[in-house]
Amino acid sequence: MPKGDREILKADIEDGYTPLANLILEALAMARISGVQKGICMFLFRRTYGWGIKEDSISLKEFAEAVDTSPSYVSKQLKQLIEWSIIIRTSYEPGKVPTYTFNTRVEQWYKGCINVQGLNEKTKQGLYKCARVPLSICTRVDNPQSLDTTDVEGCLNKYINKYIISTNVDGEQAHQNDDTKAKGEPTARAKARGPKYSDEDKAIACYLKDKLVANGVTVFPKDWLLKNYSTAHRLLNMASSGEIKDCIDWLFSDRYWHDKIDSLLVVERQLAKYQMQVKKARAGPNEASAGNVYDNLF
Repeated sequence: MPKGDREILKADIEDGYTPLANLILEALAMARISGVQKGICMFLFRRTYGWGIKEDSISLKEFAEAVDTSPSYVSKQLKQLIEWSIIIRTSYEPGKVPTYTFNTRVEQWYKGCINVQGLNEKTKQGLYKCARVPLSICTRVDNPQSLDTTDVEGCLNKYINKYIISTNVDGEQAHQNDDTKAKGEPTARAKARGPKYSDEDKAIACYLKDKLVANGVTVFPKDWLLKNYSTAHRLLNMASSGEIKDCIDWLFSDRYWHDKIDSLLVVERQLAKYQMQVKKARAGPNEASAGNVYDNLF
């Protein structure tokens, strides 16, 4: 029998739980975002990691119901989370429900909402260690295979068991890596590690830089290319290389955007609008629709 009680909202992990990296909890605790925005993140965790997946299609109405507010207000809060690179909208097509995922690369978040250096310092200081009992007791699960998650509403056995098994395998691999390091031998992970960003990622960033130079920009921050490689990597999950370059050209030809584009973040935010305009242009005036709720709210 489940130990929790839905009627009185008494929670217990035997009713299902969501595997979540400690760093995400630590970063969100420090993040300077609103309560509604944190609620949006929590709901996204429940809809993704809670079911063993990384992304899910979620409507504005569902977000609004989850955080108990209106769709128009949750739209503004969600838009800001996307602009700050905390949440990534992985797919967006007019008339369809967008797909979202949580950005686990905390260093890519907008620096105004997270003190990355402070987060690192707090970790080194041991702020997140359990004060009452040894950390190993706080975090270790003995005989995890014996956990019974059968017949639990809202909990998928195969995903939870897969997570438990993978955690054990990772732990054993970590011990093996430590032994290998002690012997001075490279680990399997170090051997397999390839370049962080692909040539296509770099080509997109360099394409924008060349356009900016052609328009008179001569000074760039030291980490400009590295940050834009990261954004290009995300963009290539949303569109082809040619479509991204066409969007860049479109922004430079636009009277409003031509002097406001300074990074691929602007391209990322305007890509959906560009794709929609291209689709309407191809459809012709007879088939162009008046838009949907997402066009109006975003």
